[in-house]
Amino acid sequence: MTINFLAARQLSKLSHCTGITKAIHGGSGSYNFGAALLTTGVVRVWGYNGNGALGVGDTTTRTNANSLMLTGNRTVVDICAYGSSSEQGIVMLLDDGQLWAVGYGGGSQLPEDDSETSYTPMPVVF
Repeated sequence: MTINFLAARQLSKLSHCTGITKAIHGGSGSYNFGAALLTTGVVRVWGYNGNGALGVGDTTTRTNANSLMLTGNRTVVDICAYGSSSEQGIVMLLDDGQLWAVGYGGGSQLPEDDSETSYTPMPVVF
């Protein structure tokens, strides 16, 4: 299945697609991105990626859905978006109870330090 870039108002159109557990929207203005959690536990992402919010290893904006890069054999059970404008990212709950995050970290959103921005998902350590 190919999911073309969707504006926030178009996310509701995903409801008829099979295999999608949850769809989210992040950002604002021209900094929009979307993500869909599939029933397989894979997260597909698209849209603005200036701070690595899509978790695909770079900052290239995507007009078609790509799989978020998780290391190892991990299954995502829930997702949410954080931030606004260009300071954004995704937090994921895995089937083993771990939280992982990716994206902008300039305001301590990510676990490493106050200025760490992550282009691939990393575990949140409490």
